[in-house]
Amino acid sequence: MKNILLLVLFLESGFRSSAQFQQQKSDSVCLLIKKYFNETNVEQLYALCGKDFQKQLTLEALRLVCHNNLFPLGMIKEAIFESSANGLYKYKTVFTTVNLNLLLGIDNEDKIETLLFQPYKKDYVVASTNGLTTPLDKEVDEAVQKYISAKNTVGLSVGIFKEGKTYFYNYGEIEKGIGRLPTKDTYFEIGSISKTFTAALFADAVIKGKVKLDDPINKYLPDSIYALTFESEPVTNII
Repeated sequence: MKNILLLVLFLESGFRSSAQFQQQKSDSVCLLIKKYFNETNVEQLYALCGKDFQKQLTLEALRLVCHNNLFPLGMIKEAIFESSANGLYKYKTVFTTVNLNLLLGIDNEDKIETLLFQPYKKDYVVASTNGLTTPLDKEVDEAVQKYISAKNTVGLSVGIFKEGKTYFYNYGEIEKGIGRLPTKDTYFEIGSISKTFTAALFADAVIKGKVKLDDPINKYLPDSIYALTFESEPVTNII
């Protein structure tokens, strides 16, 4: 039984590695598409395409499509991988003037066999309290969309203090699958970054005279915490 389980694990690992490798190849081709598109180099774009694709679309036909429909959209600023299915890789393609979906398929020779631009549509919509009514709303949403739209992202809260006013924006869920948005009072696990905040707040308190570096640390802890000592000496704020 253990041997069978181990074999299954190896097979799953192999499938994941293969899928990741295929996506890496697609990502590489996507970068070349972006490069040649921004150079308006139709010949190099066409050279990326496989024999089957070239049978369906001639160089002159691709040139017409690019100059009449695609190049007027402006440069491709970025292409963000979103999902894959049935051998096609979908990217959010950010042009100067519009966002489009790019469906990209690669043949066995790492050449393009499918190249299709479509109106942009998210794979799924992330719930949010952002009303998108003010310039600040839209600026915040633009900043967080790339992160929150990733399928492994659960939730996000943003706090803005501007011109004496506080604004809160909440996205996603507090726990995957339960459908509850975070709020301004939601606690997040922030890990080691809390050390940075603690150090900054502590330094500010020292400068303002609220705390002394040589104070026993127990002075600032609840009474329920036993006296912290080292070699019979009280532990101070700075060790």
